[in-house]
Amino acid sequence: MTAVPVELAYFGKLPSRGDFVRSARHPALLHLLDRWLSQTMDGMSADTGWKQAFDTAPAVHFAFLGSRSKVGLAGHLVPSQDASGRRYPFVTAGSFEVAHPNDFIGLSPLPLARLWTRLATSARLAQTAADLSEAQPQLTADHVEIRPDIAVMQAALKGYLQHHTVGDLDAQIAGTWFDEEEAEGLRASRPASVPSSIPSSLPPQGWNGFSVRRGLLALGLLLQPVVAQGTGQLARCLALPLPVDAGLRAEVAAFWLHLVARFVARWDVELAVFFVLRQGQPQVVIGFKGASAAMLRSVIDPSVAVGNKDLIDLCGDCAWVETALAERGDYGLQKLSGYLQDPQMSLRQAAATFREVFLGE
Repeated sequence: MTAVPVELAYFGKLPSRGDFVRSARHPALLHLLDRWLSQTMDGMSADTGWKQAFDTAPAVHFAFLGSRSKVGLAGHLVPSQDASGRRYPFVTAGSFEVAHPNDFIGLSPLPLARLWTRLATSARLAQTAADLSEAQPQLTADHVEIRPDIAVMQAALKGYLQHHTVGDLDAQIAGTWFDEEEAEGLRASRPASVPSSIPSSLPPQGWNGFSVRRGLLALGLLLQPVVAQGTGQLARCLALPLPVDAGLRAEVAAFWLHLVARFVARWDVELAVFFVLRQGQPQVVIGFKGASAAMLRSVIDPSVAVGNKDLIDLCGDCAWVETALAERGDYGLQKLSGYLQDPQMSLRQAAATFREVFLGE
């Protein structure tokens, strides 16, 4: 497929400047970023101790992708400050055309991985430069592109799902899975446009109580009403776990997003997708309201991590699933639940049965 050009922009505060910095092009995009970040900062600064929360906030990759939109946006956000120490994020971003929005959403972690890496590098360079002019060539470079070849990305995801099981994914997320020969084979088979870069830091330990079985059942139970009712009532974002091994995160993120995208395919919705270390754990956080300040704060502000009303955390044990299964008594749910208890079940079959039960496919 022909490469798709990416138009770069940046906005925020840097230690080398006394006020906001912004790229000269794309005023509409900069206005969106300004409003989104300002609303988020207004919410954070209303709390005592917000400065410490901001200073310890993680850097994140993000994307805004509409199910009907021919334009996508990917970016990288880092906590920053100006020369006077006034805190505000700095964002590097790139917009690009999307020929097949519904197909692209579910596969987006794969074609966007290289772009996210570049944007993160640009942000670090801008933050450490003695003057913004030193980073300008990287921040505003022409000839940046992505290669959103749907067939190639589908093949990459299919390869992961065929060669890994429910038990493998449980172990990958817990940080106990390690097969160097297989991992190297997976990395070698990944297209050149799909580096291992989402994100790079490793947590100190695995997940607390998460299982693929409960995670998939929880995801389906929460999203099933969307098929008939749309996303109007879906105000909260969903957090799903990613593997400890950074080399596997792009495929697993695509696995989650590919399932989510099926539920919203018939609706006009803008997904916001974040890749982040929350509480030291790699996660993909998915929202359904576009550039939401509440969602961004849920992602970057540790002070709202506990009891967060804007985020449904599916990265724990999801024990409520067992009660829901018992109350519904649904044959399809019971069948899927039983299948997922087999650690040798391939992820491809797990995904197919998931779609059969929750989407009727």
